[in-house]
Amino acid sequence: MTHFTTILLTLLLVIHHIHSTPPPKPRSLLVKQRQLSIFSCASGRYQESSTLGIVDCSDCPQGYYQAYQDTNTESCINCPRGWHQSNARGLLCTRCNAGYYTSNEHNSYCASCPYGYVATSTTATSCHECEIGMHSIDKAQACQNCLAGHYENEQGSSGECKRCPLGYHQANSKGTSCTICLAGQYQSNSGASTCLTCANGQFQDLEGMNRCYKCPTGYIGLTAAVSLL
Repeated sequence: MTHFTTILLTLLLVIHHIHSTPPPKPRSLLVKQRQLSIFSCASGRYQESSTLGIVDCSDCPQGYYQAYQDTNTESCINCPRGWHQSNARGLLCTRCNAGYYTSNEHNSYCASCPYGYVATSTTATSCHECEIGMHSIDKAQACQNCLAGHYENEQGSSGECKRCPLGYHQANSKGTSCTICLAGQYQSNSGASTCLTCANGQFQDLEGMNRCYKCPTGYIGLTAAVSLL
C-alpha cells in the first residue's frame, strides 16, 4: 500500500465518523430534562417537601386523588361527596353506586343506604325515606310497595312491611293500615288479604275475631252467622 493510499483511507474514516456521530444536545435541554426528573411527582402522588432542590414525593391517601404529573403538585384533591377512592395513590375518584352514598368529602368508601332508605342514582350524597305503604331492604335503589296482607304506617320502614294481625286483612298492595273483619267473619292467620265467612252451623257476633263458634244445640246461625236463631 502506498503512502498516498494510506492518507486517503484515513480521510475517509474521519469523514464517516463525523457523519455517524449525533450532535451534542444543547446545555439548556439537558438542564430542563434533569429538573423534570427531580422536581416532578408522579400521578397519584404529591410534593410533601423539598430539600436542596430534591423533591420528596408521597402517595395521596385514601379519599384523595391526583390525576396529573406536575412540578407543582403540593397537595392531593378531595374526592367530592357522592364519590370515593379506596386506594392510596389514586388517580381519579369513583362514583358511589345506586343504593350507596357519601355525605362528606374525601371518603375511602361509600356507605350503603340502611333499611327503609334508598338512593336511586349514582353519586348520591344522602338516602331518602320510603313513604308510607312502602319499604326497602339494605343497599336498595328503589322502594317497594307493601304486598297485600301487609301494611306500613311509618316513613322509612325498616326491612319488611308489617303483617296484618289476626282478625284483620288488607286486600291491596301499598297498604297503610289493615281492615277489621266484620261480625260473621274471622281470620285466623296474620298477613291475610281477605276475611273468611263463618261456616254453616257457626257464628261470630264480634268484629276482629280469629275464629267462629259452633252454634249450641237447638240453635242455628243466621245469615252471615252474626247471631243465633
